[in-house]
This record gives sequence, structure tokens and C-alpha cells, in this order.
Amino acid sequence: DEDEIDEGLKIVERQLKDRTVRTGEEELFKAWAREKGSVKLIDLIKARLDSKNDCFVAELPSLGLRDVRINDRLVHDNERMLTDGFYAELNLTYDGAIAQEKSGRPFAIEGLRAIQLSKADVLSVLDRGRSQFTTDEWKRLLVRSVGLEPETLSERAQMVALLRMVPFVENNFNMVELGPRGTGKSHLYQQISPYSHLVSGGKATVAKMFVNMANGQRGPEEADRYQSIHRCAALGLIQIALRHPHP
Repeated sequence: DEDEIDEGLKIVERQLKDRTVRTGEEELFKAWAREKGSVKLIDLIKARLDSKNDCFVAELPSLGLRDVRINDRLVHDNERMLTDGFYAELNLTYDGAIAQEKSGRPFAIEGLRAIQLSKADVLSVLDRGRSQFTTDEWKRLLVRSVGLEPETLSERAQMVALLRMVPFVENNFNMVELGPRGTGKSHLYQQISPYSHLVSGGKATVAKMFVNMANGQRGPEEADRYQSIHRCAALGLIQIALRHPHP
């Protein structure tokens, strides 16, 4: 039934819109978790072992949270979060009592549903299947793989979408794209891959780009990840380039 399909698509679209953390909404989602006790969101989830406290903690990049409590069972059932992580629908809770404790971790993940399903040999499968596609079919597949519908895009818009993917596969590729807000310039780098790092707004400091001396957290330059700089103060970027030139 076409009406049921359309209604289902509208529900999915509404849930994605309500549960996706956009740039500038980080504190809003945290506030909702505090006020309501829990909030559902879609984010890349990664985890690491906190050997000092003998427990696992999760990281939610979109919210800037690095010490989120998580049950051992969830980690054991989803071990991919211990490597590069994966996208999932999460139930994030907040405990005000724990927030009052010294070094307390008030945020916790009570449940998750993986929405990024993949296998280790997926690239090999795609490579073998490439010969079954024409160039135009393959181009549409790539565009669709990042959440865009090629049938609604012009030929030029599809090529722009493909061009934005080049830094993911070419080393030392630098690109500048100028355009108005809301044209998708940062979406690809923010939502698609755990290997990209988006610096948006404010000044791109040395600590952000290389290493934060206060907590030892490595920046994208040291973590060997692709980075996208979006609407940052030009002066700060010039200072970084002068102090830390690339070889």
C-alpha cells in the first residue's frame, strides 16, 4: 500500500530528525537527558577500558562525551565499539545523584540498537561486484551510500557529492569548498565516517588539532584521521600552519 509506505517513511524521517545531534545542539540534548531522565539519539558509539576503575566507558563524539557509563554486557554484545565504533540508536540517561559525586559520571547508556550493519569483508564483496555495474550505476550507488538520493540530484550535484568523498581515499588531499549554509558541506564529514573529524565554529586551536596538554587527548592531526574545518577563524588556522608546518 503506497499510503502505508509513505506514512512509514514520514515516521522514519521524523525520528531521524528528532534524534540526530546537529552542530550547536550538543548542550540541548544533554539538557533533555537531565530534565527528562533519558533521551534517545543516534550517534557513533565507541568504548574503551578504564583500567584505573576496572570498567568500560563509552564515547559519544556528537555530544563531546568521553566518559559515559555503559554496562559490560552491552560492550561484550557489541565488540565493534572497542575498535572503530559504529552508529546506533542509543538510550542516554542522566543521574543527578552521581553528578554530585567527585569525578562522577552522570551520563549512562542503558540500551542501544545498532543501525550500521557491516561485515569485515564488505569492501572485498563490493570490489568483486563492481564489474557488474556500469559507470553511471556505480556513481549512483556511491551517492546513495552516503544518504543522498541521486534521482533527486542534478548531474553536477552528484559530482559535487562524489568530490567531497575524495579526501577519504586520497592521502594529503586538500580541498576548499565555498558555499552558503545548509548546502551539505559538513554533513558528509560529520555523519558518515569515524575517520573524519569536523572542527566547526570558533578558533581551531593547537590543542584541538594536535594534542590537548591538559588531558592528553590526541587531536585529528595526531590520530591520523581526515579532518574538515568548517567556519573557523582564519587567524587561528594561519597561526597553526606557521607553528606546525607539514613536512
